Amino acid sequence: MGSKGKIAGCAAHDGLCLHSENSKCYPSYVRISSKNSVGAECRKRMFTFSIMTALLSCLIIMYCVLPLVEIFFGPQIDPQEKPFPYKMVFPYNPYKSWIRYVGTYMFTSFAGICVVTTLFAEDTILGFFITYTCGQFRLLHKRIDKLFTGIVNPELAEDVQLDRIKRIVQKHNNIIRFAKRLEDFFNPILLANLMISSVLICMVGFQIITGKNMFIGDYVKFIIYISSALSQLYILCDNGDALIKQSTVTAQVIYECQWEGSDRIESYKPSSKRVRNHLGFMILCSQQPVRITAFKFSTLSLQSFTAILSTSISYFTLLRSVYFDDEKAHD
Repeated sequence: MGSKGKIAGCAAHDGLCLHSENSKCYPSYVRISSKNSVGAECRKRMFTFSIMTALLSCLIIMYCVLPLVEIFFGPQIDPQEKPFPYKMVFPYNPYKSWIRYVGTYMFTSFAGICVVTTLFAEDTILGFFITYTCGQFRLLHKRIDKLFTGIVNPELAEDVQLDRIKRIVQKHNNIIRFAKRLEDFFNPILLANLMISSVLICMVGFQIITGKNMFIGDYVKFIIYISSALSQLYILCDNGDALIKQSTVTAQVIYECQWEGSDRIESYKPSSKRVRNHLGFMILCSQQPVRITAFKFSTLSLQSFTAILSTSISYFTLLRSVYFDDEKAHD
């Protein structure tokens, strides 16, 4: 069974304890309530991708429609310079006839739609699985919170606690393995995405600053495009940052699970040394963050987002200085 199946299987056993008539399992309504609250949080995080879908849809429509607005309502255009949705080089003359121009226009529009939707679909799938992994961490934290609850017989307390710890460790390991497989699969995609984003943000900003005799729709397209690119990149990095936080907070949750003693059992005595040793090892292992990287070159986090923006601004400043220096030299 794969990592995803194992994680789902572990989640189905949330709250299990020793099969003894003296042990007490967690009430089913508690487990259902925990899963419902975690599910609501995950749906809330995925709502941002719905917003991005609407934003990218508007972007695609603008790229496909604005050239037509420029042709029919803009200033007179040379027939050999009619615009297309995207600037492309063709192995033939698309202006030779109106049929060829219309066919080429439809092809470029379709190609742009395919590229944008494919790239965003990859980001959405990655965001979904990261959100799913964060949800699994939250379920794990809720199970840890209930590690010492529902134990009626003090004589079986240690055995029940050790059994629950074993199940928690198994679930934790399954989540980590799933995240590792997720990283291995998306490594090349993320590396290409981050590199292309830093270059495109720089180039689009440069076109906005240095553009001359551009139709007003071109400025609108560029501004919406750069806003969409930044938003899409931010959402990805924010999801990666959430995964790092959820994985590292596990150690804090273990430390705060009332291992030192509480009113969970009638005798009100601290956990045994054996149980405390297990919890200590769990805290030690949980301090290593679970993260998604781009071929180990960069970690998907908000720090990476700021680093990409800094790189793009540096490229933009360099291009801008070279461009204006060249203009001054020609003058």
